[in-house]
Amino acid sequence: MQNNSLIAQFNRIYNDYCSIYRNIAKHFGLSETVFWILYTLIDENKPITQSYLCGIIYLPKQTINSALKKMETDGLITLKPAEDNRSKKILLTDDGKQLAEKTVEHLRNTENRALERFSYEEQHIFIDLFGKYNQNLKEELEKLKNGH
Repeated sequence: MQNNSLIAQFNRIYNDYCSIYRNIAKHFGLSETVFWILYTLIDENKPITQSYLCGIIYLPKQTINSALKKMETDGLITLKPAEDNRSKKILLTDDGKQLAEKTVEHLRNTENRALERFSYEEQHIFIDLFGKYNQNLKEELEKLKNGH
């Protein structure tokens, strides 16, 4: 049962990792959802739709929709009709860009410094293994859902 202790150790590390982001969002005076929306908009560096956003940050559409409405009311984003006229593109306003600079960009620099403390090879091993674990877990969970 060595794997159980490894999974427990991994879960503690992962929960600590999530806590780091919860605490930084709180430090910046943002909800986690608003923080991740800003983060994703900066990451994508282009207008995106709500459904695309849901697929990137894995939060329920209703949660994201509520946060977007608040962000629009607060003057951080505008919503413009997309080409299909069924969805809307999310665009940061100047105030939204300023907030993202003070929060997300600052954090991104911090994240980069933390990652750069690994060697180049370690950085790639870390990302590759974490991605591989996620893929393996998804595959195993599909088997579980299908009764295997």
